Amino acid sequence: MKSKLWIFFLYLVCFSGQAKERNIYKASLPAIKEKGFYAIDLPWQVIGEAQPDLSDIRILEKNRKEIPYLVKEDTEQFSTKEFETFLTKIKSKRLHTEILLETAGNPLSSFILRIKNADVKKTACLQGSNDSAHWFAVKDRFVLPQPYNQTQTEAELKIDFPLSDYKYYLLSIHDSISSPLNIIAAGKWNHSSYFKQNEWQVFPMSTQITDKEHTTEITLAYPYHYYFSKAVFFISFPPHYNRQISFFRIEPTERFQGKKLLRKAGIRKEKAIQVNYKEGYLSSEEYEDGLAIDVNQYTDTLQMSIFNGDDLPLQIDSIKTCINRFYLVAYLLPDCTYTLTYGDDRLSPPVYDLSFTSYIPEKIEHLSVKDIQLVAQENKTNKSNPWIVFLKKYGIWIIIGIVILQILYMVKKNMK
Repeated sequence: MKSKLWIFFLYLVCFSGQAKERNIYKASLPAIKEKGFYAIDLPWQVIGEAQPDLSDIRILEKNRKEIPYLVKEDTEQFSTKEFETFLTKIKSKRLHTEILLETAGNPLSSFILRIKNADVKKTACLQGSNDSAHWFAVKDRFVLPQPYNQTQTEAELKIDFPLSDYKYYLLSIHDSISSPLNIIAAGKWNHSSYFKQNEWQVFPMSTQITDKEHTTEITLAYPYHYYFSKAVFFISFPPHYNRQISFFRIEPTERFQGKKLLRKAGIRKEKAIQVNYKEGYLSSEEYEDGLAIDVNQYTDTLQMSIFNGDDLPLQIDSIKTCINRFYLVAYLLPDCTYTLTYGDDRLSPPVYDLSFTSYIPEKIEHLSVKDIQLVAQENKTNKSNPWIVFLKKYGIWIIIGIVILQILYMVKKNMK
């Protein structure tokens, strides 16, 4: 009976887990005036306390009813349109007008003539040259379009032609049956698209910068785990540099020491190894508004090493660390009280009917959460006694040994 109790005790020690630290928070949403879709901005505190994929976030109505939502990255996409003017010479002759355009010699399949409004039909021909002396046919005897503008006094006349890379173009417009066009300028439209990821700047709890032989070690500690997108360095000295930087983490490995296990129980020797996961360069040539290095690491401690060699260490004034911004999109009703909860890692990712995504307008009102409160907390158990650690690691073998000894004892007893 006693042996069975000992086996049961060892089983509990070996397979009982420690309670994880769990902080459950709630925050309030402002009053909703009109029904519709709203974007709920997530501050850096919420992103830090929530799960990495934000799957533990819930939007609850006052009767604890879940409101479906969609997680989106806070990004901006915009485009620019700029008119590039070509160097132009216009000559009006007796029966035609010659327009000489000088370009950069890049491939071109059209250009724009800015003209005063005119409702007239004209024909033209286009030639190309690389030296403005020897000319070659590009497009012959074509009719110009008639794009007069109904809202402004100027119009844009687009000249299309086969793709060419001549440096000079000569457009001859025939004026034999009508007056010449009033040409203001010639050029082309340049379109550019930009994509911007909006970010939160996260401030560390502590910053440690240590200059060692040939290297500078930097450690930034944060209150939560974050998926850091980049780190921006502001360096004031020296004026010219190009240094390698490595981001790393310390991974401990444990070895049990001692031949006599019971006497040496709980005595461990920890050996740590350094694992590099990201490398880059800090260069003064790329310095505009700080040196940005992509990090792309989920951690609560950023550790990095700058290799200086025999040069003087860099004078680092500050380091800005950033995480990506996120927001939730949900359909909310007026006269309802909504609460945002997060931090419970026991929750599974929600499964919602997201058929409403096709009805979300491009521009929606953004809401900010308020009154963040801690509503529940479970702390980790105290650090285990060395004997408990020993039993957790070797207890299963002790159980097997006790069972074997008990079987041998019963066999010997039956043989007697």
